[in-house]
Amino acid sequence: MERRMRTDPAAWLIIPSTLLAALVLELFPWPDLLDPWQPPWLLLTVLFWAIRRPDTVGMSIAWIAGLILDVALGSPLGTHALLFTLATTMTLVAQRMLLALSMIQQALWVAFLTLLQQAFLLLMDGHASAEKLMLMSLAPALSALLAWPVINIALMNPQRRLERGR
Repeated sequence: MERRMRTDPAAWLIIPSTLLAALVLELFPWPDLLDPWQPPWLLLTVLFWAIRRPDTVGMSIAWIAGLILDVALGSPLGTHALLFTLATTMTLVAQRMLLALSMIQQALWVAFLTLLQQAFLLLMDGHASAEKLMLMSLAPALSALLAWPVINIALMNPQRRLERGR
């Protein structure tokens, strides 16, 4: 568990609750036509907290969230865990810069990470053609781009509560 999570009682309630809600959204079935457009809710939530609370949500939380998603989806164990950890690591490295960027610029960053994640997942599934990879990776990346402001608005109030408790 991250260092700050151990000392901040509010973080024990708020952050896991938002991650659980994101997991439920991630697992919620979408109609077949819209399914490729489902945003990666859990990844977006992990990245939000990594940007806003890097002392609380880091690589270990990302790994655990990804591992739980692997189990829930029945995907090869460690796939999402590795991808979440890599995306979180890249985000933590750029965290100060990301805080200074506008929400739209942050959304572009998140869309880029989602594109990388989706491309890797599709490669693992055996979808090797470049055209198919690009088309199948683009929908979740675009939906992540659109969902990022929603995540920010939804999680800003809980994040402010945590800030007041510091």
